[in-house]
Amino acid sequence: MTFAFIAAVWIAMHTAFVAMSAVSMVFFGVSGYLHHRMRNEPESAGNQELLTALDEGIAHEEWVLRQLAIGRAITVLTLVSVALLGLDHLRFFTTTPAARLWALLAIALMVLGILVWNLLLTRQARGRRQQLGDYRRGLAPE
Repeated sequence: MTFAFIAAVWIAMHTAFVAMSAVSMVFFGVSGYLHHRMRNEPESAGNQELLTALDEGIAHEEWVLRQLAIGRAITVLTLVSVALLGLDHLRFFTTTPAARLWALLAIALMVLGILVWNLLLTRQARGRRQQLGDYRRGLAPE
């Protein structure tokens, strides 16, 4: 979240495209909303039987994976937007200040960092879901 906000502010300060900074702020706002939504999911009470708890755990991990997929889509859209902006600046390479190109590179690296972090979290969530599913299948009545 912090990287997304820094990238959006950096775009606003170092580029001539106000619309690009507005798009980045919208992406930041959507990411913040999703982050808030993920934090507000109620935890289970812990007073149900094991199979029910495992089913709820699997459902929770699937929900987390859906949230991460939305975050990945937002990150890819941001990366595409930054790439298009960079390509536009490279069309006029001789008149574009070097600081602006370095700023766009830094923004792109921040967005790539966010994407890598999302992919790592997705891998962890899939592993947890697989582990819960294995437990569930091992305990299921035959």
